Amino acid sequence: MASDNPDPELIDPKLVKSFALFREPAPGPDGPLHAAELQAIERMSRRSNEFALTRTAKVVLEGDLAFLVVPGVDGILMLPPIEAGRPFAAIGAKTETLLKGRPVGSSGSLVFGLAVDGVRLQSVELADGSTVEVPVTHNVYATDDPTRKAQQHGGRRGGHPRS
Repeated sequence: MASDNPDPELIDPKLVKSFALFREPAPGPDGPLHAAELQAIERMSRRSNEFALTRTAKVVLEGDLAFLVVPGVDGILMLPPIEAGRPFAAIGAKTETLLKGRPVGSSGSLVFGLAVDGVRLQSVELADGSTVEVPVTHNVYATDDPTRKAQQHGGRRGGHPRS
């Protein structure tokens, strides 16, 4: 059974320094959390005490893609958009991975992550080795990788972005 969540002071200081998203009050910057989002956070609170769930931020990107971002003692959790009626699945990344500009993860053909302060366009390597420039909103970016979709349907399995 997980103990209480860490207080905000236990969020990795490198996260607070490099990502404005974690210097802003929760649940901002893009509005209140919906019931399904609150339920997902409540379920996570039963499993982990290494994330400041009370500091969860919601970021809505173009196309109404809503991500939940949860800071922790040595990294973050991101909850990508889900289909209605399906449970949220959190994908984590260590602080050092984020600072190197690598994606946090993928969900289907969607590749997503965080960009440090000041980055307006994040370069993302697609599954076929090509790169695209992706706009960043409140440190969050996401892009569809049609080559990932083709590979998933073509027999090669894997949900991990190339590093």
